[in-house]
Amino acid sequence: MRNHDPGYSVRRMCRVMNVHTSGYCAWRTSLTSVRQRKNIRLLGLIQQFWLESSGVYGYSKVSDDMRDAEERYSTHHVYRLISTEGLRSQTGYRRCPDTRYSWPPTVVSNLVASSLMSPA
Repeated sequence: MRNHDPGYSVRRMCRVMNVHTSGYCAWRTSLTSVRQRKNIRLLGLIQQFWLESSGVYGYSKVSDDMRDAEERYSTHHVYRLISTEGLRSQTGYRRCPDTRYSWPPTVVSNLVASSLMSPA
């Protein structure tokens, strides 16, 4: 509709598109919707909690932290915003090389059995 503003009146375009004129004008003057403003605020909180965990937390622990901070949002909403922002949790840890079995086992004599067999 913005492309056709110079050629047609707003009232006529709204009538053709079956949109109320006041709704179109409100939409046109509004920069962001209420939901977008809430999402921007929520995304700031999510990033704060995610950074406080050093990037370890995922959406479930971030939403738990938000509940502790008296912010009530569903985990699905938090998941959607985290995935659109590209924040990822740390999954898995790098194991050190398998050194547990690299040396031959040490054989220790049975001290209990030897103490039982010797006379005291």
